[in-house]
Amino acid sequence: MSYDPHHDWQRKFLATTLQVALHDAGFTKLPPRHSGEEEVWSRGVESTPFFIQVYTSIQGAEVRESGADAIRVIGLYENSKGKHGLISNTRVNRTGEIEAIKDRMIQRARETWSRCRQGQACGRCGAPMLLSKNNKLYCAEVCWKN
Repeated sequence: MSYDPHHDWQRKFLATTLQVALHDAGFTKLPPRHSGEEEVWSRGVESTPFFIQVYTSIQGAEVRESGADAIRVIGLYENSKGKHGLISNTRVNRTGEIEAIKDRMIQRARETWSRCRQGQACGRCGAPMLLSKNNKLYCAEVCWKN
């Protein structure tokens, strides 16, 4: 069945499908920071400073109707000062079959997980090393400027 965001029962079914998939993949739903905020699910990457967050577009019991938003799968790390830095940010468009939307979300999470597991630490400050547009590694904390 192709997902139609104009039918509330399909928005509810997609929300439930995403929630079950994230739970089964080891993600934990974070408590909302603000009223009406979308559901955010998180999972740490063992033995690394990285974690993955999935911004689901679920509000209440259903996904938002439609618009410019999409499901976001984000790789993050926590630095020594307790602040978060971005490793990767991919989107999952809510189009096509419901099962395919779920599968793409889980695949993006796996790709992000893999990227985080392969990460290197800066020899100077221990922050993650990121890949530049020129395919060169650089310190995520830009410690050489401090």
